[in-house]
Amino acid sequence: MVGSPSPPSKKGLSLEEKRSRMLDLFRETKEFYKLQELEKLAPKTKGITSMSVKEVLQSLVDDSLVKFEKIGSMSFYWSFPSDLAAAQRKQLSNLEQSIKTLKRQHQDLGQDVVKEEAEREETAERAALLERYEELQNQHLELEKQLDSFTTPDEVKLAETKQELIERLKTSALRSTDNISAFLSYQNNNGSSEAAAAFRQEHGLAEDFDDLAF
Repeated sequence: MVGSPSPPSKKGLSLEEKRSRMLDLFRETKEFYKLQELEKLAPKTKGITSMSVKEVLQSLVDDSLVKFEKIGSMSFYWSFPSDLAAAQRKQLSNLEQSIKTLKRQHQDLGQDVVKEEAEREETAERAALLERYEELQNQHLELEKQLDSFTTPDEVKLAETKQELIERLKTSALRSTDNISAFLSYQNNNGSSEAAAAFRQEHGLAEDFDDLAF
């Protein structure tokens, strides 16, 4: 049985709110629906306008949170709790793989940056490496945010997995910081303190940039 109708929002619902309410509808009823049925039911029970039902369903199908099957001329949608758990596990697995790939790229580029700086060659290749290195650092931060907001039915297991991934990211960040510190020390110890200072200024590095707070 579908839950009580959701109160309408004066400002309208965001796409994420519509997605959440649509998933609630599937979880509460555990039924298969045709598009036309959902266009009638969702406005009454979840406050989702009929015009936006198809868009919401498509976004959920794209994220594997709702399943879709076309039989003849009719399209059916459904999402059971077991389907949702499987989809979330898949999303977590994809996220873990992305982090592994990013970590490997980050390490490789960190080594290239140190090498290029040590040789002090102002080349287009060096500039491109630095730009990509900073881009990967930003992606690290974004992935950490995604992990913080990610939820699965197995909260204990997810918490452990999330903490493990965060620790890996911390290790990667520390390694990159150590590489840059080693480069600056090399410059200072070899009479190139001006070059080291210029590098700090160019990249906005404070004196205590290697004092990372997690």
